[in-house]
Amino acid sequence: MVTPLSLFIAAYLLAIGDIKTYRNYIILNCAAILLGFLSVYLGDFTNEIHPVVILVFADTIVNFLIIKKIISNEIISPIRYYQLKIIYSYALKGYIAGLSSIISGRIENLIIPLLSNVYVLGIYSIAKTFYNIVITITTAFSGYILGVFCDNERNININICFKVMGVILLLSLISIIFIFYFIDHFLIIAFGDDFSSAIVPAKILVISAVVFGVSMPINSLLFAIGKPSVSSMIGVLGIISTIIVMFFLIPKLSLIGAAYSSLVGSAVITFLRCYFLIKMSFNKKCLSN
Repeated sequence: MVTPLSLFIAAYLLAIGDIKTYRNYIILNCAAILLGFLSVYLGDFTNEIHPVVILVFADTIVNFLIIKKIISNEIISPIRYYQLKIIYSYALKGYIAGLSSIISGRIENLIIPLLSNVYVLGIYSIAKTFYNIVITITTAFSGYILGVFCDNERNININICFKVMGVILLLSLISIIFIFYFIDHFLIIAFGDDFSSAIVPAKILVISAVVFGVSMPINSLLFAIGKPSVSSMIGVLGIISTIIVMFFLIPKLSLIGAAYSSLVGSAVITFLRCYFLIKMSFNKKCLSN
């Protein structure tokens, strides 16, 4: 719960143009976290205090200090209430969209032990290694393209989005050939024959990553044009569809069922994203005519 507060503070400081306080906020936050880790390490409390506790505690203290400074500032803020409402609403929707992406990528950690066992979850986690590699690359690429979308008009962005999706799809199809060949050898050499059951789920998950990754530029486009709520809605629907399919397939197909559930969830998200992109493209053509 500290994270949304941090995002709101950063959004406020940037909105009013208080770059000095924002810079101090970043420096103070990093220094507090570093000091917290050093204190725990030097005091030999590493077994008693979890690293996440240090991060949350440091972030909370820094947020308190920055809020105190903002409140005590006698200068009237040049930003109005309705502007704050727009900024915070956008930040909250963006946070929900990001949270839904994280949950959709980790929901199997809860569902698989519930419907199967922890051993199956361990095999599945290994099988998902290549999925995470593909998703990381497409996510980073989509993050870079967000800046391009912010600098252009919507009509130009739609064309750019289609082209970027085509490039990602082409590169993904080429990489699949190499990855499919490499998966068999890597899993056997690294983990032994006992983990050979992860080969087929790993291949399905790579396909799932490609299906999901192709639509990532659309997600960046939705943020750039001020529609994070659409991204949030798509993410929630993807999570719900994944969970429903998991309850049907995991008891019957175990590892394979979990992998296919991920593929279905990725397909649902990609379909909905493409639907909104095509809808925007159609509206653009109607306005042109």
